[in-house]
Amino acid sequence: MTRPRVAESHWCTYTWAYKWSVPVPQVTIYLDAETEARMKVAAKEAEMPQSRWIAELIKEKTAKEWPESVVRLAGSWADAPTTDELRGDDASDVPREPL
Repeated sequence: MTRPRVAESHWCTYTWAYKWSVPVPQVTIYLDAETEARMKVAAKEAEMPQSRWIAELIKEKTAKEWPESVVRLAGSWADAPTTDELRGDDASDVPREPL
């Protein structure tokens, strides 16, 4: 099947990350020289293209669930106080300033 040619496209296709082609919208970002250098180093250390590194960072920062590494920590401190113990102290609050 032949794909129609588009003079100016806002889409690209990633074929290396998936078994099939998936259209991916493009975004332009503007970085100062220091931030760009840090991003290049981080992407290289992660052994991934810069665009993928940025996409992973956005996914991480906008996630609606705790990362698996945090979930695994649940219950790992045997001596941690329970929420009832933390909230059980009926200490009086300090006086507040009037508004």
